[in-house]
Amino acid sequence: MEEQLVTDFFTEEKEHWWHIAKRALIRQFINGRNLKILVAGIGGGMICKELKETGYHVIGVDISPVSCKYVNKNLGIPVINADLEKLLMFAKESFDLTIIADVLEHMDNERQLLSEVYRCLKPKGTVIITVPAYSQMWSSWDTRLNHKRRYSLCALKKKIIEAGFSVKKISYYHMLLYPFVYVYRKVLCLPKGKYSERSDFAVSPNRLVSRLFTFYYTLERSLLNVTDLPFGLSIFAVGVKRG
Repeated sequence: MEEQLVTDFFTEEKEHWWHIAKRALIRQFINGRNLKILVAGIGGGMICKELKETGYHVIGVDISPVSCKYVNKNLGIPVINADLEKLLMFAKESFDLTIIADVLEHMDNERQLLSEVYRCLKPKGTVIITVPAYSQMWSSWDTRLNHKRRYSLCALKKKIIEAGFSVKKISYYHMLLYPFVYVYRKVLCLPKGKYSERSDFAVSPNRLVSRLFTFYYTLERSLLNVTDLPFGLSIFAVGVKRG
């Protein structure tokens, strides 16, 4: 990822409703006390911080030395700078839970990471995954973020099962936004010679918009407790290690 995007992300992840909603959804599906959690791909570190404050034992691993240094120094989270497409430096059955939030789409070989996560999880351990949905939603923003792909529900489910997990939950989310973003990207957003230097999250919404989205995502998370959503900009999945 571009260095400027990494720098921007530290601020945006704290304040933008998109990131806040994703972290709230992840936390909603974490059960248990005194869990040892591995965050594979730490971003700006806010999910690590929130989980630590809840009382969980959190360790991060990320390929970006900038992210690792920032999260370790400013948030006090132990983080290892390592390539997620290689063997993870953790013993077998070390963790109760692993979070892979918006990471698999960056990888040439996502099967390697899923296999390593399986190895590092305790029996009945849980993996929580988020990825961007629908190849037809590909845009210059995916290119800037070094995405390799976007996923269909069936494709992600297949990869989780092939890695040895049973699928406890899998659904689209960000449902309300999907039609608006589709129209923007496919109809209104004409090709440009050079895309903006700012990220999609660089413009912070005003307070009213943030409150409206906060209210909406509270409803969406309530729905996800009882059912799956038929479409959305992203996919959320929970897998359980067999055995």
